[in-house]
Amino acid sequence: MEIGQKITLKIESIAFGGEGVARSENRVVFIRNVIDGETVEAEVIEAKKNFLRAKSLKILEKSDFRVIPPCPYFSVCAGCQYQHIDYKHQLEIKRKQVREIFKHIAKIDLSPEPVIPSPKTYNYRRFLEFHSIGSKTGFYAYDNKTLVDVDDCLLGEPETNEYCKKLKKEHKTLPPSFRIVLDNGGKVYSDIKDKKQILSYQVLNQRFSVPINSFFQTNRSLLEKMAGIVMEYAGAKKDEVLFDCFSGVGFFSVFLAEKASKVYGFEEGREANEVTALNASMNGLNNLISIQGKVEEKLPELMKKAIPDTIVLDPPRTGCQPDILKLIGNHKVKKIIYISCNPSTFARDIMILNNFGYKLEKIQPIDMFPQTSHIEVISSIVYQG
Repeated sequence: MEIGQKITLKIESIAFGGEGVARSENRVVFIRNVIDGETVEAEVIEAKKNFLRAKSLKILEKSDFRVIPPCPYFSVCAGCQYQHIDYKHQLEIKRKQVREIFKHIAKIDLSPEPVIPSPKTYNYRRFLEFHSIGSKTGFYAYDNKTLVDVDDCLLGEPETNEYCKKLKKEHKTLPPSFRIVLDNGGKVYSDIKDKKQILSYQVLNQRFSVPINSFFQTNRSLLEKMAGIVMEYAGAKKDEVLFDCFSGVGFFSVFLAEKASKVYGFEEGREANEVTALNASMNGLNNLISIQGKVEEKLPELMKKAIPDTIVLDPPRTGCQPDILKLIGNHKVKKIIYISCNPSTFARDIMILNNFGYKLEKIQPIDMFPQTSHIEVISSIVYQG
Protein backbone atom coordinates (compact mmCIF):
# COMPACT_ATOMS: atom_id res chain seq x y z
CA MET A 1 0.00 0.00 0.00
CA GLU A 2 1.40 3.38 -1.03
CA ILE A 3 1.30 6.89 0.38
CA GLY A 4 -1.57 8.80 -1.22
CA GLN A 5 -3.72 5.71 -1.71
CA LYS A 6 -7.41 6.02 -0.78
CA ILE A 7 -8.87 3.42 1.58
CA THR A 8 -12.14 2.85 3.43
CA LEU A 9 -11.75 2.18 7.16
CA LYS A 10 -14.02 0.93 9.93
CA ILE A 11 -12.77 2.44 13.21
CA GLU A 12 -12.47 -0.31 15.83
CA SER A 13 -11.30 1.67 18.83
CA ILE A 14 -9.47 4.77 20.05
CA ALA A 15 -5.91 4.10 21.19
CA PHE A 16 -4.26 5.77 24.17
CA GLY A 17 -2.92 9.00 22.67
CA GLY A 18 -6.12 9.75 20.75
CA GLU A 19 -5.73 8.08 17.36
CA GLY A 20 -8.41 5.82 15.95
CA VAL A 21 -7.45 2.22 15.21
CA ALA A 22 -8.57 0.39 12.06
CA ARG A 23 -7.23 -2.43 9.87
CA SER A 24 -6.47 -2.67 6.17
CA GLU A 25 -4.76 -5.58 4.40
CA ASN A 26 -3.66 -7.11 7.72
CA ARG A 27 -2.00 -3.91 8.85
CA VAL A 28 -3.04 -1.63 11.69
CA VAL A 29 -4.02 1.86 10.59
CA PHE A 30 -3.86 4.89 12.89
CA ILE A 31 -6.02 7.90 12.09
CA ARG A 32 -6.88 11.13 13.95
CA ASN A 33 -10.21 12.90 14.49
CA VAL A 34 -12.41 9.82 14.23
CA ILE A 35 -14.65 7.93 16.69
CA ASP A 36 -14.92 4.22 17.35
CA GLY A 37 -17.71 2.71 15.23
CA GLU A 38 -17.37 5.21 12.38
CA THR A 39 -16.60 4.32 8.76
CA VAL A 40 -14.41 6.83 6.92
CA GLU A 41 -12.76 7.38 3.61
CA ALA A 42 -9.08 8.06 4.25
CA GLU A 43 -5.76 8.70 2.54
CA VAL A 44 -2.54 6.93 3.51
CA ILE A 45 0.05 9.49 4.69
CA GLU A 46 2.63 7.12 6.21
CA ALA A 47 3.40 3.50 5.33
CA LYS A 48 5.54 1.27 7.53
CA LYS A 49 6.06 -2.48 7.49
CA ASN A 50 3.69 -3.15 10.39
CA PHE A 51 1.35 -0.16 10.35
CA LEU A 52 -0.11 2.68 8.31
CA ARG A 53 -1.07 6.20 9.24
CA ALA A 54 -3.92 7.89 7.39
CA LYS A 55 -5.90 11.12 7.38
CA SER A 56 -9.67 11.25 7.27
CA LEU A 57 -11.15 12.63 4.05
CA LYS A 58 -14.83 11.91 4.49
CA ILE A 59 -17.05 10.36 7.16
CA LEU A 60 -19.17 7.70 5.50
CA GLU A 61 -20.94 6.46 8.66
CA LYS A 62 -21.02 9.03 11.46
CA SER A 63 -21.05 8.17 15.17
CA ASP A 64 -23.95 9.36 17.33
CA PHE A 65 -21.25 10.65 19.70
CA ARG A 66 -19.80 13.10 17.17
CA VAL A 67 -20.18 16.79 18.09
CA ILE A 68 -19.00 20.03 16.50
CA PRO A 69 -15.66 21.12 18.05
CA PRO A 70 -16.06 24.64 19.49
CA CYS A 71 -12.40 25.57 18.97
CA PRO A 72 -11.40 26.97 15.55
CA TYR A 73 -7.88 25.56 16.02
CA PHE A 74 -8.99 21.97 16.66
CA SER A 75 -7.34 19.43 14.33
CA VAL A 76 -4.54 21.94 13.63
CA CYS A 77 -3.28 22.63 17.15
CA ALA A 78 -2.08 19.43 18.87
CA GLY A 79 -3.37 20.42 22.31
CA CYS A 80 -6.75 18.67 22.06
CA GLN A 81 -7.63 15.29 20.56
CA TYR A 82 -11.28 14.74 21.62
CA GLN A 83 -13.25 17.94 21.05
CA HIS A 84 -15.24 16.16 18.32
CA ILE A 85 -16.46 13.52 20.83
CA ASP A 86 -19.37 13.88 23.25
CA TYR A 87 -17.92 14.25 26.76
CA LYS A 88 -19.63 11.18 28.27
CA HIS A 89 -18.18 9.06 25.49
CA GLN A 90 -14.72 10.56 26.08
CA LEU A 91 -14.92 9.13 29.61
CA GLU A 92 -15.91 5.69 28.31
CA ILE A 93 -13.03 5.75 25.82
CA LYS A 94 -10.55 6.60 28.56
CA ARG A 95 -11.87 3.89 30.88
CA LYS A 96 -11.52 1.28 28.11
CA GLN A 97 -8.00 2.50 27.34
CA VAL A 98 -6.89 2.11 30.96
CA ARG A 99 -8.31 -1.41 31.11
CA GLU A 100 -6.66 -2.42 27.82
CA ILE A 101 -3.29 -0.98 28.86
CA PHE A 102 -3.20 -3.02 32.07
CA LYS A 103 -4.47 -6.12 30.27
CA HIS A 104 -1.91 -5.82 27.47
CA ILE A 105 1.18 -4.67 29.39
CA ALA A 106 0.73 -6.03 32.93
CA LYS A 107 -1.54 -8.99 32.06
CA ILE A 108 -4.03 -7.77 34.68
CA ASP A 109 -7.71 -7.86 33.74
CA LEU A 110 -9.17 -5.52 36.33
CA SER A 111 -12.09 -3.30 35.48
CA PRO A 112 -11.28 0.31 36.43
CA GLU A 113 -13.81 2.33 38.38
CA PRO A 114 -15.94 4.67 36.21
CA VAL A 115 -13.89 7.73 35.27
CA ILE A 116 -14.53 10.68 37.58
CA PRO A 117 -15.60 13.52 35.26
CA SER A 118 -14.32 17.06 35.46
CA PRO A 119 -16.95 19.57 36.64
CA LYS A 120 -15.56 21.89 33.95
CA THR A 121 -14.98 20.43 30.50
CA TYR A 122 -13.58 23.70 29.10
CA ASN A 123 -11.82 26.68 30.72
CA TYR A 124 -10.41 24.42 33.43
CA ARG A 125 -6.63 24.98 33.19
CA ARG A 126 -5.28 27.36 35.83
CA PHE A 127 -2.06 27.74 33.82
CA LEU A 128 -1.13 27.69 30.15
CA GLU A 129 2.32 27.14 28.67
CA PHE A 130 2.61 29.30 25.56
CA HIS A 131 5.25 29.25 22.81
CA SER A 132 6.29 32.21 20.71
CA ILE A 133 8.12 32.61 17.39
CA GLY A 134 8.23 36.06 15.81
CA SER A 135 4.70 37.46 15.73
CA LYS A 136 3.09 34.09 16.51
CA THR A 137 2.12 33.03 20.02
CA GLY A 138 0.32 29.78 20.71
CA PHE A 139 0.87 26.03 20.63
CA TYR A 140 2.60 23.54 18.37
CA ALA A 141 0.89 21.52 15.65
CA TYR A 142 1.17 17.73 15.40
CA ASP A 143 4.52 17.92 13.60
CA ASN A 144 6.03 19.61 16.71
CA LYS A 145 7.57 22.20 14.38
CA THR A 146 4.74 24.43 13.16
CA LEU A 147 3.51 27.00 15.68
CA VAL A 148 -0.24 27.64 15.57
CA ASP A 149 -1.06 31.27 16.39
CA VAL A 150 -3.83 31.06 19.01
CA ASP A 151 -5.89 33.97 20.30
CA ASP A 152 -7.91 32.01 22.85
CA CYS A 153 -7.28 28.53 24.23
CA LEU A 154 -10.63 27.10 25.31
CA LEU A 155 -8.95 24.89 27.91
CA GLY A 156 -7.47 27.83 29.81
CA GLU A 157 -9.40 29.73 32.45
CA PRO A 158 -10.50 32.98 30.73
CA GLU A 159 -8.14 35.18 32.76
CA THR A 160 -5.08 33.34 31.40
CA ASN A 161 -6.05 34.08 27.79
CA GLU A 162 -6.78 37.74 28.54
CA TYR A 163 -3.40 38.10 30.22
CA CYS A 164 -1.64 36.60 27.19
CA LYS A 165 -3.31 39.19 24.94
CA LYS A 166 -2.10 41.90 27.30
CA LEU A 167 1.48 40.58 27.14
CA LYS A 168 1.37 40.53 23.33
CA LYS A 169 0.38 44.20 23.30
CA GLU A 170 3.09 45.16 25.81
CA HIS A 171 5.97 43.25 24.17
CA LYS A 172 7.07 43.23 20.54
CA THR A 173 8.67 39.84 21.10
CA LEU A 174 8.01 37.24 23.77
CA PRO A 175 10.26 34.42 25.07
CA PRO A 176 10.26 31.12 23.12
CA SER A 177 8.16 29.62 25.91
CA PHE A 178 6.46 31.14 28.92
CA ARG A 179 3.83 30.28 31.52
CA ILE A 180 0.74 32.21 32.58
CA VAL A 181 -0.81 31.17 35.88
CA LEU A 182 -3.98 32.02 37.80
CA ASP A 183 -4.07 31.81 41.59
CA ASN A 184 -6.99 31.24 43.96
CA GLY A 185 -7.67 34.95 44.36
CA GLY A 186 -8.15 35.51 40.62
CA LYS A 187 -4.76 37.19 40.15
CA VAL A 188 -2.79 36.30 37.03
CA TYR A 189 0.99 36.08 36.78
CA SER A 190 3.56 35.12 34.16
CA ASP A 191 7.08 33.81 34.54
CA ILE A 192 8.16 36.64 32.22
CA LYS A 193 7.43 39.31 34.81
CA ASP A 194 7.01 37.30 37.99
CA LYS A 195 9.74 34.65 38.00
CA LYS A 196 9.83 34.40 41.79
CA GLN A 197 6.09 34.71 42.41
CA ILE A 198 4.58 32.44 45.04
CA LEU A 199 0.94 31.61 44.28
CA SER A 200 -1.74 30.87 46.87
CA TYR A 201 -4.35 28.12 46.72
CA GLN A 202 -6.83 26.60 49.13
CA VAL A 203 -8.08 23.04 48.83
CA LEU A 204 -10.65 21.88 51.37
CA ASN A 205 -9.36 23.14 54.72
CA GLN A 206 -5.71 23.39 53.69
CA ARG A 207 -3.73 26.30 52.27
CA PHE A 208 -0.86 25.96 49.82
CA SER A 209 1.91 28.21 48.60
CA VAL A 210 3.18 27.24 45.14
CA PRO A 211 6.15 28.78 43.26
CA ILE A 212 5.11 29.85 39.77
CA ASN A 213 7.18 27.17 38.03
CA SER A 214 6.60 24.33 40.51
CA PHE A 215 4.29 21.45 39.70
CA PHE A 216 0.72 21.72 41.00
CA GLN A 217 -2.27 20.11 39.28
CA THR A 218 -3.72 22.43 36.65
CA ASN A 219 -7.41 21.48 36.97
CA ARG A 220 -8.48 23.14 40.23
CA SER A 221 -12.02 21.74 40.02
CA LEU A 222 -10.74 18.22 40.78
CA LEU A 223 -8.14 18.89 43.48
CA GLU A 224 -10.54 18.16 46.34
CA LYS A 225 -11.60 14.90 44.69
CA MET A 226 -7.97 13.82 44.17
CA ALA A 227 -7.05 14.53 47.78
CA GLY A 228 -10.13 12.67 48.99
CA ILE A 229 -9.35 9.52 46.96
CA VAL A 230 -5.74 9.40 48.14
CA MET A 231 -6.88 9.86 51.74
CA GLU A 232 -9.50 7.13 51.37
CA TYR A 233 -7.08 4.65 49.78
CA ALA A 234 -4.33 5.40 52.31
CA GLY A 235 -6.67 5.06 55.31
CA ALA A 236 -3.96 6.66 57.46
CA LYS A 237 -4.18 6.14 61.23
CA LYS A 238 -2.73 8.14 64.10
CA ASP A 239 -0.07 5.53 64.86
CA GLU A 240 1.12 5.12 61.24
CA VAL A 241 4.11 6.47 59.34
CA LEU A 242 3.68 7.35 55.65
CA PHE A 243 6.17 8.21 52.91
CA ASP A 244 5.20 10.52 50.04
CA CYS A 245 7.62 10.13 47.12
CA PHE A 246 7.89 12.77 44.37
CA SER A 247 5.95 14.99 46.76
CA GLY A 248 6.29 18.34 44.95
CA VAL A 249 5.06 21.16 47.19
CA GLY A 250 3.52 18.65 49.61
CA PHE A 251 -0.05 18.53 48.29
CA PHE A 252 -0.76 14.95 49.37
CA SER A 253 1.70 15.11 52.29
CA VAL A 254 -0.26 17.91 53.97
CA PHE A 255 -3.55 15.99 53.85
CA LEU A 256 -1.92 12.74 54.99
CA ALA A 257 -0.16 14.48 57.88
CA GLU A 258 -3.57 15.44 59.27
CA LYS A 259 -4.29 11.76 59.93
CA ALA A 260 -0.94 10.00 60.35
CA SER A 261 1.63 9.99 63.14
CA LYS A 262 4.38 11.17 60.77
CA VAL A 263 4.76 11.83 57.05
CA TYR A 264 8.06 12.03 55.18
CA GLY A 265 7.99 13.78 51.81
CA PHE A 266 10.73 13.17 49.21
CA GLU A 267 11.28 15.88 46.62
CA GLU A 268 14.32 16.60 44.43
CA GLY A 269 13.55 20.28 43.73
CA ARG A 270 15.04 22.66 46.30
CA GLU A 271 12.37 25.33 45.97
CA ALA A 272 9.45 22.86 46.13
CA ASN A 273 11.07 21.20 49.13
CA GLU A 274 11.35 24.52 50.96
CA VAL A 275 7.74 25.39 50.15
CA THR A 276 6.59 22.01 51.53
CA ALA A 277 8.00 23.03 54.91
CA LEU A 278 6.18 26.36 54.58
CA ASN A 279 2.91 24.61 53.70
CA ALA A 280 3.26 22.31 56.71
CA SER A 281 3.86 25.26 59.02
CA MET A 282 1.05 27.30 57.47
CA ASN A 283 -1.40 24.47 58.18
CA GLY A 284 -0.17 23.88 61.73
CA LEU A 285 1.49 20.53 61.00
CA ASN A 286 4.66 19.61 62.88
CA ASN A 287 4.69 15.95 61.82
CA LEU A 288 5.55 16.52 58.15
CA ILE A 289 9.23 16.22 57.30
CA SER A 290 10.37 17.11 53.79
CA ILE A 291 13.58 15.53 52.50
CA GLN A 292 15.36 17.11 49.55
CA GLY A 293 17.03 14.84 47.03
CA LYS A 294 16.41 12.16 44.45
CA VAL A 295 13.96 9.52 45.64
CA GLU A 296 16.26 6.71 44.50
CA GLU A 297 19.03 8.12 46.73
CA LYS A 298 17.14 9.34 49.80
CA LEU A 299 14.55 6.57 50.15
CA PRO A 300 17.11 3.78 50.82
CA GLU A 301 18.76 5.92 53.49
CA LEU A 302 15.54 6.46 55.43
CA MET A 303 14.29 2.90 54.99
CA LYS A 304 17.34 1.68 56.92
CA LYS A 305 15.82 3.49 59.91
CA ALA A 306 12.05 3.37 59.33
CA ILE A 307 9.63 1.28 57.26
CA PRO A 308 6.40 3.10 56.35
CA ASP A 309 2.96 1.58 56.75
CA THR A 310 1.94 3.17 53.44
CA ILE A 311 3.96 4.73 50.66
CA VAL A 312 2.58 7.20 48.10
CA LEU A 313 4.19 7.24 44.65
CA ASP A 314 3.42 10.14 42.32
CA PRO A 315 6.22 9.90 39.74
CA PRO A 316 6.64 11.83 36.48
CA ARG A 317 5.31 10.40 33.20
CA THR A 318 8.35 8.13 32.90
CA GLY A 319 7.27 6.21 36.01
CA CYS A 320 9.42 4.90 38.87
CA GLN A 321 12.95 3.63 38.62
CA PRO A 322 13.01 -0.18 39.08
CA ASP A 323 15.36 0.14 42.07
CA ILE A 324 12.73 2.17 43.96
CA LEU A 325 10.08 -0.49 43.37
CA LYS A 326 12.44 -3.32 44.32
CA LEU A 327 13.38 -1.51 47.53
CA ILE A 328 9.71 -1.15 48.47
CA GLY A 329 9.10 -4.80 47.62
CA ASN A 330 12.08 -6.08 49.59
CA HIS A 331 10.82 -4.23 52.69
CA LYS A 332 7.26 -5.58 52.24
CA VAL A 333 5.58 -2.17 52.68
CA LYS A 334 1.93 -3.01 53.41
CA LYS A 335 0.25 -0.55 51.05
CA ILE A 336 1.16 1.58 48.03
CA ILE A 337 -0.91 4.43 46.61
CA TYR A 338 0.25 5.05 43.05
CA ILE A 339 -0.81 8.24 41.21
CA SER A 340 0.02 8.24 37.51
CA CYS A 341 -0.47 10.52 34.52
CA ASN A 342 0.76 7.74 32.23
CA PRO A 343 -1.04 4.39 32.62
CA SER A 344 1.48 2.68 30.32
CA THR A 345 4.47 3.28 32.58
CA PHE A 346 2.34 2.51 35.64
CA ALA A 347 1.37 -0.85 34.09
CA ARG A 348 5.07 -1.55 33.54
CA ASP A 349 5.80 -0.68 37.18
CA ILE A 350 3.02 -2.88 38.58
CA MET A 351 4.63 -5.86 36.82
CA ILE A 352 7.72 -5.37 38.99
CA LEU A 353 5.64 -5.02 42.16
CA ASN A 354 3.69 -8.19 41.29
CA ASN A 355 6.93 -10.14 41.53
CA PHE A 356 7.19 -9.10 45.19
CA GLY A 357 3.70 -10.24 46.13
CA TYR A 358 1.71 -7.06 45.52
CA LYS A 359 -1.82 -6.98 44.12
CA LEU A 360 -3.46 -4.12 42.28
CA GLU A 361 -6.67 -3.64 44.26
CA LYS A 362 -8.35 -0.60 42.68
CA ILE A 363 -7.82 1.68 39.69
CA GLN A 364 -9.63 5.01 39.79
CA PRO A 365 -9.28 7.06 36.58
CA ILE A 366 -9.92 10.78 36.99
CA ASP A 367 -10.37 13.12 34.03
CA MET A 368 -8.03 15.97 34.85
CA PHE A 369 -7.74 16.92 31.16
CA PRO A 370 -11.09 16.93 29.27
CA GLN A 371 -10.92 17.17 25.46
CA THR A 372 -7.44 15.63 25.50
CA SER A 373 -6.14 12.07 25.42
CA HIS A 374 -4.51 12.42 28.84
CA ILE A 375 -5.86 10.48 31.81
CA GLU A 376 -4.83 10.43 35.47
CA VAL A 377 -5.23 7.28 37.59
CA ILE A 378 -5.06 6.76 41.34
CA SER A 379 -4.55 3.18 42.46
CA SER A 380 -4.44 1.13 45.63
CA ILE A 381 -1.86 -1.68 45.75
CA VAL A 382 -1.64 -4.07 48.71
CA TYR A 383 1.05 -6.52 49.84
CA GLN A 384 -0.23 -10.10 49.96
CA GLY A 385 3.02 -11.99 50.30
